[in-house]
Amino acid sequence: MTQGKISLVGVGPGDPELVTRKAERVLREADVLYHPGRDQQTGFAYQIIRGLLPAHVEVRAAAVELAGEVDRYESLAAELAAHARAGKRAVFITEGDPLVYSTASRILDELQTRWTEVSVEVIPGVTSLTAVAAAIGEGLVQSAETLVVIPACHHADRLEQLIESHDRVVLVKVGSVFPKIVDVLRRRGWLKDSVYIEKVGTDHQRIERDVAAVDPSTVSYFSIVLVDLYKSRNFADYPPDNAQ
Repeated sequence: MTQGKISLVGVGPGDPELVTRKAERVLREADVLYHPGRDQQTGFAYQIIRGLLPAHVEVRAAAVELAGEVDRYESLAAELAAHARAGKRAVFITEGDPLVYSTASRILDELQTRWTEVSVEVIPGVTSLTAVAAAIGEGLVQSAETLVVIPACHHADRLEQLIESHDRVVLVKVGSVFPKIVDVLRRRGWLKDSVYIEKVGTDHQRIERDVAAVDPSTVSYFSIVLVDLYKSRNFADYPPDNAQ
């Protein structure tokens, strides 16, 4: 029997036109496609690429959660491996990039640990980090600047320290701690250097430069706060791009 393959595919931040040509080709070649939605027809990643799928692809929802004592990452990896061992092309899609705060990273760990005989490929995707910078028309990082990505809900007590230590800061997973983020930004005088963006690249994209005006109860899971302290710092502190 011909060995199949598992593909972990990033489908970008929300705009179907940002799905890469390679990702689109893999979607066309898929026999079975898993996505992190609650059912077959819902889920953000699935909505991005539903118009790109050929009719023959079997679509399965794969919401990641603990099912009894069975780790869902382990069982998902096992299902994907079973398809590959049966000679099928099994695809797991995720919004953004598969290796940036993604379920796909956990699945990859399981596959590399338990299913080493199965062929696995990772198809990179456009990240929300770069999509946000493009949406607001500002550079993300250059020259000697530093950039940090912070899952805010996991570092709520260190936000001030982490933001202050870098030139540009991307805060993700902000929903549950959004009021604390606003408090830190206001107290340190950083509100003027901050932008709130949600659902970038979709019809529901929102860009708010007055971060304090955002109602915390409306903050989407797919939201980012970008803090740019480089603007207010001394440019003389940074060497030119051609410095050795």
